[in-house]
Amino acid sequence: MRFKEKEKKKGAKMKKLYLLFFLLTVFAINGCGGGVIGTTGYQREYTPAYVELQKGWEEFKLGRYNNAIESFNNVLAYQHTTEQEVDAHVGLGYAKTRMTGITDALEHFEKAKDYDKDAKVGMAGYWLSTAKKENMQKAIDLLTTIGLNAPDYVYQPAHEVGLNNAKAHALMAALYNYVGDLERAVAHAKKAKELNVPPKEPPYTSVTQIVTWVIGDATY
Repeated sequence: MRFKEKEKKKGAKMKKLYLLFFLLTVFAINGCGGGVIGTTGYQREYTPAYVELQKGWEEFKLGRYNNAIESFNNVLAYQHTTEQEVDAHVGLGYAKTRMTGITDALEHFEKAKDYDKDAKVGMAGYWLSTAKKENMQKAIDLLTTIGLNAPDYVYQPAHEVGLNNAKAHALMAALYNYVGDLERAVAHAKKAKELNVPPKEPPYTSVTQIVTWVIGDATY
């Protein structure tokens, strides 16, 4: 009995470690960022909100997350459209994820998730980070609204936030595996494996780890 209990605890610990590793690599959580905003050359006829939104995503691409956060906040301070507001919250969510962790991104993903697929994936990432089964099901239900429950769904992020189709299906594999839906977990893991061959790059480690967790070393 003690041996079985020990093995059960070990399995639960390994599950949490896999989820943590997946979040760290897929959502590229780290603690760096900053830099100086350079010249942009935007045309003057663009609205301030538009200019700041474009600047925010440029700074994000350059890894200057402090600057990106400042620009996205400026979008919300200026007169803006609903679409710009949603995009700014998506940017804030991913920039804060990179800066200080996905927990600080929660409020932004919450505000944008009903309108934006990248925010939905970010929200699912947050729920995954909680390691609570009920939240895993919430994440599955949310991603199902964009069709990601289907293994043949093609996920294309609107911005370069570090996600791609392979990582999206690896995320689904992790979620399904956590709630015990092994058939769907394996289907998404196999799809992630198939997609996990970027040109001139090695397979993404985050995807490899999840595929191995779901379908094992032998089949990978």
